Amino acid sequence: MRTLHIAPSDSAGGSLKQALRDAGRDDEVLPFHDDLSCGPIDPDEPLTRATWWARFYDAGAVEAGLSEFWERVATANDHLIVWVGRHSAPELAFFLAWADRIGGRPYDVIDVTGRDLPVI
Repeated sequence: MRTLHIAPSDSAGGSLKQALRDAGRDDEVLPFHDDLSCGPIDPDEPLTRATWWARFYDAGAVEAGLSEFWERVATANDHLIVWVGRHSAPELAFFLAWADRIGGRPYDVIDVTGRDLPVI
């Protein structure tokens, strides 16, 4: 079974991709392209988020990116691993939205809160 790593942001996704490559792994990393620590979060629909972000970004691109993220998760037959840090408002907000949306589907969580990660 393949593994799909879920990252709570573009930055975390990039770091995770590099760490996996350095470890000799070619697992897919799927970053979440939104910051749920600001703006409306209910209802949890890509169009609602895109409309709010429209004053800063192209609403169509935001909506498409969020829809693609959730569609990829919904159709994945992979082992899901979610990476999150509890001291980051965007990451914690993402994880709460993830847990609400994913329902009873199985996934593993790697909590990086308080980890002393090497700086290269």
